[in-house]
Amino acid sequence: MGFAQALLRFLFALVEEEEKVPFVFFEEAHLYVTPQGIDALVTRARHTGITSFFITNTPTALPEGVLRAADNLFVFRLPLEEDINWVAKSGMIEESSLFVLVKGLPQHACLALGEISGRYPLILGPDPLLGCETRGKTRYYF
Repeated sequence: MGFAQALLRFLFALVEEEEKVPFVFFEEAHLYVTPQGIDALVTRARHTGITSFFITNTPTALPEGVLRAADNLFVFRLPLEEDINWVAKSGMIEESSLFVLVKGLPQHACLALGEISGRYPLILGPDPLLGCETRGKTRYYF
């Protein structure tokens, strides 16, 4: 957690001193930043212009304030009803509509909500990558 906090202090200083505004991607942020830290980050980042992305398989681990402050949501398959109910707290879409849309998502598709979709729910599907290896390979240390 100390490294994450130091990195965030560096980013805030970068914005203040050099007026460069970064995009920050947090994957599974709840594992290395406290819920209070995430709330503080979202609040401060929005005021400084930093754009934050939270990527997680466990949306219930993120504070409710993150969902309410979000400008956009990209929701992939959520198998647990509890997760769908939690994401509905964003207020971007009614809970029952979100439930129907997420449960009906085709494989590899994504539900986009918010400013990105003009406040209408939009289902995005990938184009096939023919002739491309898209899976990584495990490197063995020994």
